[in-house]
Amino acid sequence: MICGDRKRIDFTLNRFRETLRVAGFNDPGKEARALIEAVTGMTVEQQILHPDADIDAETMTRLNEALSMRLCHISIPQIAGYVWFDGHRFDVNKDTLVPRPETELLVEQAFHYLKKMYSSKNRATTVRIGDDPNHTSKKEHISKQRAAIVLDTFTGSGAIGIALGVRCQKEEMTLDLTLVDTSSKALNVAKKNAERLLTDDSWHIEQADIWPNEKRIFDIITANPPYVKSDDIRHLMPEVSSHEPHLALDGGPDGLHFYRRLAKEGKSYLGHVGVLILEAGAGQADSIISIFASEGWSEIERIRDAAGWERVIVFFKNIE
Repeated sequence: MICGDRKRIDFTLNRFRETLRVAGFNDPGKEARALIEAVTGMTVEQQILHPDADIDAETMTRLNEALSMRLCHISIPQIAGYVWFDGHRFDVNKDTLVPRPETELLVEQAFHYLKKMYSSKNRATTVRIGDDPNHTSKKEHISKQRAAIVLDTFTGSGAIGIALGVRCQKEEMTLDLTLVDTSSKALNVAKKNAERLLTDDSWHIEQADIWPNEKRIFDIITANPPYVKSDDIRHLMPEVSSHEPHLALDGGPDGLHFYRRLAKEGKSYLGHVGVLILEAGAGQADSIISIFASEGWSEIERIRDAAGWERVIVFFKNIE
């Protein structure tokens, strides 16, 4: 039985730090504080300000269980059951990928293009996003009287599409959002996130293979498809290879299988002034752009992440 000051935050922190250090974790102090926050809700700042705070027996049991899970290389977001993404709390579990910080770049770009579509300049003119005025009409431009129609495919926890929806809510931009994934278990998580974070009912969820079951035309399509080479999955850190769904990781022998499908099939789901915005794996951008170019798409821009990788690519379709 743990007694006296051994139930305090500072003692627990020191014990966790030493256990994680011996187990070979990088930055065991940071890991220990993150575990305590995941279980108790005490932020790092609160832990520093109140090192003598008592921990009750039930919470201590949960803390010890969390430590055991971390020693098995289950990620802290999966232990906590949530992750912060684009400033919002998203539920995650073993059936979803944990959204990565670099994926926020995709949300930023999608919101950037949505705002361009809503801008008074684009409402008043017939210039397409790709700056080719030859194939557009005023009917193709989004106005504040019509919702922007967005598909987030490979949605997983729904983080990309829902974060985009939250941004639109704050700007009073109307969004018609479809979230698609093949995994019913992942979609259960996405549904909970959407119900908590989106204030209206202008979204729906579909279990389908990339594309909605009923054909629709979208203004923006976002996609973070599986892009890890099949043989490389086992070499990923164990938090990913052993505890995240391989269905959401496996991009085929060269990691590019789903990009080929998006390039080949995506045109028929995208409006003339719309854009397709993708996340790319590290070092994959040139290959992805080549795939899309062969199917008649044009690249608008590439966005690098903090590590310097070309992480997000924006395409529009050429019109013959």
